[in-house]
Amino acid sequence: MKKFLKLMVSISVLFLVVGCGNKKVLECTQEDEYENLKTTITYKKDQLDSMLYTIYLPIGEDVTDEDVDAAIEEFQNVFNEDGIKLDVEKGKDGVTFTSNLSGEQVKTLMDDENQDLSYDALKQKLEESGYTCK
Repeated sequence: MKKFLKLMVSISVLFLVVGCGNKKVLECTQEDEYENLKTTITYKKDQLDSMLYTIYLPIGEDVTDEDVDAAIEEFQNVFNEDGIKLDVEKGKDGVTFTSNLSGEQVKTLMDDENQDLSYDALKQKLEESGYTCK
């Protein structure tokens, strides 16, 4: 699960690019019947500045409150292992997990410290992983 989340963070870094002076934003999404993922990556002066990562898990009718609470605990444990704050909003129809990472936190989570985190590289990697980027 931890490696999956690290991969998702890596992919998410590729998402947000809307040119605005020295600031660019890359926004990417991926949706299926099990989850909706959204990553917004902000660059300042061509350097990765921050990443907002959101996971929405719809709750089916056959899912118990205990199942939902167990999933929340599992996500929190995985994120807490890396010192990442995870906000959780439990609604009637689903659970939303949100994490706001600094550029330094994203770099720390990457398996390869020399990985290219540029806007173009991340966008390409996310799109290859099934994300749609704007």
